[in-house]
Formats: sequence, structure tokens, C-alpha cells
Amino acid sequence: MNVTPAYTQKFKNEEDQLAEKTALEKILDKSFSRHDARLLFNFFTTHAGREIIADKEIGFTGAEKREFLLTAYKERILVPLKSVKGPAWEDKLVDFSDGGIYFVPSVVWPVIEILNQENRICINRIIKKTIPELSIEDITSVSQLLDTIIIHSPHFIFEVGLLKLFYDQIGFIQGLHDIIDLFVIRGMMSPCPRKSLITGLSWYEIHPVLFWTTP
Repeated sequence: MNVTPAYTQKFKNEEDQLAEKTALEKILDKSFSRHDARLLFNFFTTHAGREIIADKEIGFTGAEKREFLLTAYKERILVPLKSVKGPAWEDKLVDFSDGGIYFVPSVVWPVIEILNQENRICINRIIKKTIPELSIEDITSVSQLLDTIIIHSPHFIFEVGLLKLFYDQIGFIQGLHDIIDLFVIRGMMSPCPRKSLITGLSWYEIHPVLFWTTP
């Protein structure tokens, strides 16, 4: 009689559980602690498609709620409407009040939807769903531009002069400022309050979900 050792069975069970997980769960498990991954997954499945969410609707309580809000804000999943200064994500204030109102940047739900459908991140598909008014040619060029700037922005931020360099190399009919405006309006980027001390040019922050990669 063949008897499977306990440690072998345990490893097999863990493999089976991993195989059953969605691409979203795998990405969250890869990027966050088990606890934070569970909170984020719960939020994504409970509030799918919501653009505006009140503090009282979030669904967590106490310390767990505070931890979730800090993680969600750091990852720009939830951004408070309340600001200490201006429109930049950095300027927003998480005050943990019961009357707090948050918005989900427009790019977030297309990323989640694409992950659920295709089990992978695809910048071209994200652009198509987030900025549907673009032509096929523009989608290709904008995807190439975004892909390139992501590679050169390991800390989620870049100077606009670097974007201009890649923009000139690719070649566009649309103006650079029009493209940046689209990125900002659709929640793919946010202006940073500070400017470069060397060039005086603006910095922009790229939404963290665009850096997610499937394991």
C-alpha cells in the first residue's frame, strides 16, 4: 500500500490551492502581506465598479479599517476627495473620519476586469478600455509610450522631460499635453506638487496598478 508522506500531501494541497487562485489573488499575494492581500481582494470583489465610496461603506472596522485605508491610499486604490492643498494624489488627506469620501481612479477597474478575463496585465487592453475614444493607431502609440515610461520609472514617478524624450521618439499626431491630460483625467497619472530642482520641470506619478505583473 502506497502512503503519501504528510509533508508531500501538504505541498500538494498548497499547489492545488495556488492553482485555484485567480490572477488577481496571485498578484496581491505576491505584492502584499497575506493580511493586506485579503483586505484588498475583499474590497475589489465587494465594491467592483464603484467610483465613489463613503467611509461607512468600506466594510471594515477598527484597526483593520485603518490598515486597509492606509494600504489602499498608498496604492492609490482609494484616494480621498479631501485635500490639504491641491488636486495631486500626494495632496489628499486620509483623516479616518466617518464622513470621509473616497474615489477610485478610473484605471483601477479596467485593470481588475482584464486580470479576471485574461489572467494577465496588458497595457494595450488597459489603454483601450480606459481611453476608448482613441483610434487603433493612437492606442498602439500611447501604449508604447506608457510601457516605456513605466520601465524608466521604478519609483512610480518621472520628470515630464523624460516623457517628452520618449514622445518625440515614437511620434504622435496628438500633442504631448493632450496625452498627459488624458492620463491624468483617467486616473493613470497624477501631477506631483514638487518640480525638478535641476530643470524646473514637473514630475508625475504613475498609478501603481500599472506596475503589477502576473507571477
